[in-house]
Amino acid sequence: MEYRSASLFSGGHSDDVDYVSWNPTHPDLFCSSSQRERRIVFWDTRQSRYAQQCNTKAVPAQTNYSPDGRSLLYASPNHHLFFLELGKEGEEAKETWRHSDKDALTGSTAMFNHVGDGIILTHHSEHTLRILDYPSLKLRESPAAHVGGCVAVALDPRGRYLASGGFDSIVNMFDLNEWICARTITVSENAINALSFSYDGEYLAIANAGNYIDIVRIFYYSFVSSESSS
Repeated sequence: MEYRSASLFSGGHSDDVDYVSWNPTHPDLFCSSSQRERRIVFWDTRQSRYAQQCNTKAVPAQTNYSPDGRSLLYASPNHHLFFLELGKEGEEAKETWRHSDKDALTGSTAMFNHVGDGIILTHHSEHTLRILDYPSLKLRESPAAHVGGCVAVALDPRGRYLASGGFDSIVNMFDLNEWICARTITVSENAINALSFSYDGEYLAIANAGNYIDIVRIFYYSFVSSESSS
């Protein structure tokens, strides 16, 4: 990509920007977060200025939209999760993002499921996953996943599997109907840092503490390649 084909968005932050998430309901909407500022900024690419600034209760290290784009959860480096919600304060008021009255959750990473009625939560010192109903936040499932802590999850775009990775260097594939581990992937030699499915769910990219990324073909479980990240 050439620099002249890129768009520059400024004015929302005065310090480092650490994370960006696209709103799943509209190609022009996204948010950015800064840990130093403790701020999340909402943007509309059709406007030259940011849409809204929102100072957060804790340092925002990671953000994740709900599928309907009306809720946003953010995780702090201290392993707490908080919520922002889009709504009106009065009949004549404009919709804005504001803090939810939900209590903070303990967790390292979290994401909404594809439907938006559940949250998948991990903690770096817990060996189980936590699946919570949303918006009630009641515990739905808690399957055992990893020895020493779970730090990464990804949902299969086809809606069949949830992949989880942890400090034990193993990737587990959970069946979303029964919440049992359907298969285990053991190609990595280091702790898992992040997981990402391809758009069609055929392949899974596995980032780990080493200097390479493993790519695995899921449904036939064949190891494709290791790509250096250096």
